[in-house]
Amino acid sequence: MPKEHEEKPEFSTYEVADELGISPPTVRALVARGAIPAVRYYKRLKFTRRAIDEFKERSQVRAIAA
Repeated sequence: MPKEHEEKPEFSTYEVADELGISPPTVRALVARGAIPAVRYYKRLKFTRRAIDEFKERSQVRAIAA
């Protein structure tokens, strides 16, 4: 039984790719590297809003620092 405070993963690889402006294979590569956490449902990856937002924030910090 899921805990009340846990966010349900509801975004697909394609939705995440579109939001981040990258390709779906790049999203899958980021998951494989551990850069974006995802949950696997059968053969599909699902993402939480929090995971997407945290990745975007980390990416902006790196872009500014570079």
